[in-house]
Amino acid sequence: MTTQSLAQALLAAHRSGTPVDPASVSEQPADMAQAYDVQEAVLAELGESRAWKVGPWVEGKVPACAPIPTAWIYGDGVSLPAPPIGGLEVEFALLPQGDPLDPATVVEVALVYELVASRLSNPKSWPDASRFADFQSSAGIILGVARDMPETGDKTIELSFESGADPVVVHTRFDRDALLKALRWMAEEAARRGRPIRKGDVVITGARIGPIPVPSGKATASCAGFSPITVTFGG
Repeated sequence: MTTQSLAQALLAAHRSGTPVDPASVSEQPADMAQAYDVQEAVLAELGESRAWKVGPWVEGKVPACAPIPTAWIYGDGVSLPAPPIGGLEVEFALLPQGDPLDPATVVEVALVYELVASRLSNPKSWPDASRFADFQSSAGIILGVARDMPETGDKTIELSFESGADPVVVHTRFDRDALLKALRWMAEEAARRGRPIRKGDVVITGARIGPIPVPSGKATASCAGFSPITVTFGG
């Protein structure tokens, strides 16, 4: 397999905390199919996955995705040793309560943080496929309390983030149909990869804020109608 070199290098980086130097990798994935092969090879060593990240839905474009190991899923209010290298992203998470390919399945939604930390040295210098192979730089998620999916169309909502400085406030679209299309595509892709999405799995759907570098201390994200999420780094 032409992707074995990068897979082994990424596994070493996961275990040591030392980013991968491009010179240490003899072969890199040539396309997204090989990037996904690397993801699967690394995940096979890290354990099961009960979460996925998928890019925002754009009509006519195929989104990219990556599994997130179960060990990297945290609950609201968690304390972690240090801020992630790349920072935090604020997103929406979808939680299907059954088969997401069944239109009748209830889907819940929650605020979620994604921890961003690449295992690649100077990641912007790497080919796109290699960066996707590295779980798209995901280092885990912090999941808020889920609620029913709002029965709304495409509307603008306000998200805020605060961590020891002036709050960051953004206005973003909450497009229910687009979120559900992303979930359906992700469910089809997960099934193709032999790991269909089950009740209790989480699908995160792309950054609405961030990535934002955060200092040690408490960080809080909030949105009207959703339970806020907090995380404390260090201390």
